[in-house]
Amino acid sequence: NSLARLADLQASLSQHGAAVESYGASIASYDAALERAPDYVFALNSKGLACLKLGAFLSTQEDSEKASALIQMGLIVWNRSLEIVPNNTQLREMRDRLITMLQDDT
Repeated sequence: NSLARLADLQASLSQHGAAVESYGASIASYDAALERAPDYVFALNSKGLACLKLGAFLSTQEDSEKASALIQMGLIVWNRSLEIVPNNTQLREMRDRLITMLQDDT
């Protein structure tokens, strides 16, 4: 969604507060869509990606506790999506790479 793209731009321009707000608004918009259609795979995948991007951004801002919670939420959302469409190999590969990266960091 455009809020996620705006957040990406703001983060690249070092507009940190605005980027956090835009990522948060993006996640909230996906939550609203998922309230109406809980199995909407596009919203699940996009919410997961927005959580991961915000988590990664916050980790650079020294907010590791919130960053970790967001990254875990992204994994939960992607796992839910894979329950609905288990043959989505691109999503499965991204999820598996993320899990490997997280394990390498511990």
